[in-house]
Amino acid sequence: INAQTRRIGQFKNGSFPVKEPFPFTGQDMMNAYPGQIKLLPGTFETLQDDPNLRRGLFDAVTLFSVSEHLSDPRLVLKGIFSILSPKQLFRFSHHNYYGYSGHHEHPKVPDQFDRNNSRHWLVASWAHLDPESPPYKYPNLNRVRLGDLLAVVGTYFKCAWRVRVVGRKQLNKVCKLLQDRGFSKEELLIDRLHGACERRTEAL
Repeated sequence: INAQTRRIGQFKNGSFPVKEPFPFTGQDMMNAYPGQIKLLPGTFETLQDDPNLRRGLFDAVTLFSVSEHLSDPRLVLKGIFSILSPKQLFRFSHHNYYGYSGHHEHPKVPDQFDRNNSRHWLVASWAHLDPESPPYKYPNLNRVRLGDLLAVVGTYFKCAWRVRVVGRKQLNKVCKLLQDRGFSKEELLIDRLHGACERRTEAL
């Protein structure tokens, strides 16, 4: 399966990138990698009696660039807790909506900003935090605040954290305005949050 055939990020008529459907079904991927991939349609609640999700079956669970798209991160984290045994591992990377590239469009970093690109002006330098910015209305971005996410993760896991900071120089120009709206400097600087976590014996 060649994931490059999925065309993402193409601009049409000056609009934001068109997100085209992934061209393969779950069944296609399972057929391509027999015995290596198993698709379980449903949620942790609907699959709670599925033997493929029994506690301790997995050594680790990973979520990379997933948590920012979940409609209810708490339920997913609780589900991950339910299938891991104490001290088993959970690794995740969270693309923070309130960071420089949280809009999931271009530019991803300040050096990519094109002053002649009108679309860049709608999202660059935290413009995507304006409720009128197109990404603010994207239904697949949950806009969870970092403090809330950390609190929920901490309920189920003990974690070591690493962050990717983007836009420190650019933030100095708009920081006061954004802080006046209730955003902290830390959550604006953190573009990505990486967690290396261990399941607690009991949820807090």
